[in-house]
Amino acid sequence: MSRASRIKLLREFKGMRRQFKQLFHGKDPAHFLSFQKGEFGTGQPYYGCLGARFDERIIEANADGLNVCMAINGSRKGKRTKDNFLKVNAVFIDKDEGKLTVKDLLALPVKPHLIVRSSKNKFHAYWLIDNCPVWAFSPVQKALARLLGTDTSVSDIGRVMRIAGTLNPKYPDAEPVKIGMITTLSGGGAGLGVDAR
Repeated sequence: MSRASRIKLLREFKGMRRQFKQLFHGKDPAHFLSFQKGEFGTGQPYYGCLGARFDERIIEANADGLNVCMAINGSRKGKRTKDNFLKVNAVFIDKDEGKLTVKDLLALPVKPHLIVRSSKNKFHAYWLIDNCPVWAFSPVQKALARLLGTDTSVSDIGRVMRIAGTLNPKYPDAEPVKIGMITTLSGGGAGLGVDAR
């Protein structure tokens, strides 16, 4: 797929990128990162909202083969360090390997609020959460990953995840990463509670 074709395709998924960002952050700003595979530490960070100008930057970077990701949890402006993260918006898993399926997730007593298909047979699942202390995020993440047989290294509060509505550069001719499912929150609540005692 040519760069021009990738740009055209990515523009069609603008709404999905906004929906993904708003699900976790609403109108609040977030940390974003674009980077080459294997060069996570040298990526281009951005802190802000997903307006038209920044969305165009995401499109350009992604069309040029960069990964484009967003921190899921709430933070203040500054470096994407543990101390700058103030709120747990969600717990999540990154299923790249193993036997877990979307069908397995949907059979859980507490279904994920969001499933994003990151590539063929790979996905991220998110549970929106309320009242989880920041210090409890990492142990909860690791426990969830162990329980479901997914990547336990996905446990830092500032973790960035691939944005729905972007391309995975490992598969340049594939469709953009898509939201596979959103579970409606009954009563418009913010999410699950965590008893961190």
